[in-house]
Amino acid sequence: MKRFNFSIDLDYSFFYPDLGGAWKKAYERASDWLLDYLDQVGLTITFFACPENIIMFPDYARRIVSSGHYLGLHIHNIYRFTPKEERDRILREGIDRIGEISGRKPQQFRGGMFYLDRDLVDRLEIMGFTLDSSLLPGRSCVECRVDGPLETRSFSFDMPMDYRNFPDNPYRLTQTIVEVPPSTYCQGWLNPQAVWEACLAEPTGLSVLYNHAKNCNGTELKESADGRMRDGMVEVLNRLMSEGFSYVSYEELIAEAIETRVRSDVLCHLQQD
Repeated sequence: MKRFNFSIDLDYSFFYPDLGGAWKKAYERASDWLLDYLDQVGLTITFFACPENIIMFPDYARRIVSSGHYLGLHIHNIYRFTPKEERDRILREGIDRIGEISGRKPQQFRGGMFYLDRDLVDRLEIMGFTLDSSLLPGRSCVECRVDGPLETRSFSFDMPMDYRNFPDNPYRLTQTIVEVPPSTYCQGWLNPQAVWEACLAEPTGLSVLYNHAKNCNGTELKESADGRMRDGMVEVLNRLMSEGFSYVSYEELIAEAIETRVRSDVLCHLQQD
C-alpha cells in the first residue's frame, strides 16, 4: 500500500528578518490560501512553527489549531550558533509559545536546515518529544546564518553533518523518539511530475513530503517562483489523494514505530556538539 505524509514549516522570520512590507502581506495571503486548501481537501497535518512565527502571526497559529492541525516545533540552527547555556531556554520558550496557543506541549520537532546532533536529541527526549523529522537521507546538513537586519543569508557547504547513508524509513531514534525522515524529493514542487514518479517508486511505500507556507504565494515571495511551487504542490497532493495513496499522520507513524528496535547505529553517527 502506498502512503504519504505532508507537513508545513512556518519560518517567516528566519527567511525575512526585516519583518515587514509586502513580504509580510504576501506571507499572510499565502497562509490564508494554504489553510483554505487543506480545509477543502480534508488534510489534517503538522505545522512545524518557529516561536517567532507564533509571536508574529498568533491568529494564524490559532486557526491552525482550531482547524485540527498539530503545531510542532521548528528551531533554526540553534545548535550551530547558540551557546550551550542558552539552548534549553530557547527550546523551552518555543515549547511555551506553542503551548499557549494550542493548549498542549509540542511533541514533534524539525531542526532548521535539517540540523540535529546528539546533544539536541538528548534535550528533546528530556523535554518529552516523541517525534523528530530532521534527518534527511541522501544529503548533508546545510549551515545557514542570517547576517544583519535585512535578508542576507549565507550558506556553507562544508557540512557539519552528513546524512547520506542514514535510513529512509521511520525508525526508533531513541527509546521514546521516533524518527520519520523526509523523503529526498520532498521539495521538488517545481517539477511535480518528477515528485509524482518518485512517490510511485518510493521503496519504503511512504512518501514524507513537506513545504513552506512562504512557497504557497502567487508572486511576491521569491521562493514561490510566481506560484509554480504552490501549483506543483497542489498537483502532486491532489494526484496522490485521487489515485489511491492514503494519508498517514505523524501520530499514526509514531504508533506504528512503537515496537521498532532502537537504531543505536544512527545515534552513534550523530555528532556530539
